[in-house]
Amino acid sequence: MPWYHPRQTWFYFIKNDAKKLRSEELKHLSGAVLHDKTFEKSLHVKVENRQDDSLHDKPVNNVSKTLICTGFHRSATSATANYLNSAGLHMGNELMGNSISNPKGHFEDWAVVRLHDEQLAKNDTNWQYHDEVPLDIEPDFLNKYIKLRNSRHSVWGVKDPRACLFLNEWNEALEGQGNFLFVARHWSNCIESLLHRHSREFAHQLPENLENDKRLEFWRKPDLAAKMWLAYNQRLLAFAKKHPSKSLIVTQRSLFNGAPILKTLNSKFKLGLNESVESSIESKMLRDQASTLIPDMLSSHLKARLECVWHELLECAELRHTNEDAVYYTPEFTSISQFPSDFREAYLSKCRELAKENNTPKETPTVEITWPKEKTEEVLTHWLSKYPRKNLTEAQLTQVHKFIEEHFPLASNVWLEMAKLYQQKARYDEAISCFQQAVTLGSQFPYINMHLGQCYQRLDKPVEACFYLDKALKQNPNNANFYVAKAQFLIERGEGDNAEQCLRNGIDLLGYLPPLVIKLSNYLLNTQRSEEVGTLLDSCTRQSHPSLASLKNRLALQNDYDKGTEMYNEESKEVVKEQSRFVWLADTAHFIDSSPCEMDFLGRVFSMWGPSKSVATR
Repeated sequence: MPWYHPRQTWFYFIKNDAKKLRSEELKHLSGAVLHDKTFEKSLHVKVENRQDDSLHDKPVNNVSKTLICTGFHRSATSATANYLNSAGLHMGNELMGNSISNPKGHFEDWAVVRLHDEQLAKNDTNWQYHDEVPLDIEPDFLNKYIKLRNSRHSVWGVKDPRACLFLNEWNEALEGQGNFLFVARHWSNCIESLLHRHSREFAHQLPENLENDKRLEFWRKPDLAAKMWLAYNQRLLAFAKKHPSKSLIVTQRSLFNGAPILKTLNSKFKLGLNESVESSIESKMLRDQASTLIPDMLSSHLKARLECVWHELLECAELRHTNEDAVYYTPEFTSISQFPSDFREAYLSKCRELAKENNTPKETPTVEITWPKEKTEEVLTHWLSKYPRKNLTEAQLTQVHKFIEEHFPLASNVWLEMAKLYQQKARYDEAISCFQQAVTLGSQFPYINMHLGQCYQRLDKPVEACFYLDKALKQNPNNANFYVAKAQFLIERGEGDNAEQCLRNGIDLLGYLPPLVIKLSNYLLNTQRSEEVGTLLDSCTRQSHPSLASLKNRLALQNDYDKGTEMYNEESKEVVKEQSRFVWLADTAHFIDSSPCEMDFLGRVFSMWGPSKSVATR
């Protein structure tokens, strides 16, 4: 049982599983550890509203119910899911954290995101899917996830825009317990928000090697975001028309103007949500205008298709605003002549320089493996540990494996590095085989058991995962990373209370080490429990750790949006102040061939560097 004293363990035994306490009930266990400052927080356990919380979690007629909350990216599904979570709908075991683009959190369960992404990757696509390939979906890929969620909660929810692409699979797997909430937003505003989000990332990070950067595709392919909007919303619309009794379409604008979403959901789906909670949907975070350059990027035929689907969505929407017309603004820069002369001259000069460089034929990059000159065990082990994983193809991976089998079949350290390579490439069965080979040959490091546990975890084999993670901790209880790995496993299994206790046990034994503080702070932020995070971060033994600044920014965004935005902007200035921004911008924009797209990209990034920055995030 979860308990308030890290050095005591309590158990209870029952004959009837039906009487087993639920996690929502267990969290109300309380107590106090007196005369020890380490456990001062145990004096302040909150127990109020226990009866109300349990009532809101119970489904009507004791039937399991699930709400899938989805819509195209940047349609306010995060804000909606936040509201649902506050109203008592459990949104997942490991929620994606907040960021400048979603200050209050994304409320996407990482397990669902991984499942969706895996299916898209198997079809050679990703979240930017725009009907470029037919989707061949594996049957039953959601079943284990649904079984796990049903075992923890009788009423639960899922939010992920990608769910739009898998609506029929969700409906079939949920076997009658599924209901669907669709949030619709005008295509121009969705595109505006995508462009705003990614241009801000570019302006504040100045990333390199952009030729294959997926974010830049929105400017390299002017119709990409529009076709994505169609791919998602046409599926949403078809499903809602086929299943009207289990579907509810609401518009983003209606939500930001106080639409009674909780009351409507309770009335239609009998979810038992707490309608008295304060709405977390804040109008100041909404960007409700789109640049006039956006329609200029699209053909008349494509705009006609977008408008047709949009009006069909409005006809099916049960909650909509009285005015759903698109609103446009004229950006500050619509032609190169409008930019300041110093920037314009530097930019055009760089364009001419790049043009000369591009006229020189480039050698085709080699795809062969560059082997180390010396092929000793020590050299090869080091070479494997430093090999660039990102660009390693499946064929090259197989080639390296065969080389090791031929030349170093009995070298345990080489097999250990090969195992890590497989693990990082998500080839978990092969990774396990190599780890076990290393152990057979004499490697007995506790961290091997941690890696084995993580591999079994990704293969959805919880018994084996728990065995190896516990084994690692038993072999070396002084390694902070082992507590983090075990906590991650528990979080994904829906045992958040046990995960938190695991991390606190590590802190109690080892002190406020960065891995423990960072993981616990992340967990508390993602579960909307930010009260203790500031103290945790201040107690960290290494204040220079780069993740602390990011966590402090996330904490500020969650507690005070305006202050958090100010902190983010100040940190961004520090990142780019020493770099040649204008040269970087010219280098990046040379991948963009369309004039309206070029002006949109230049204008957005240049404005991000100016004295005034837009506050709204969506």
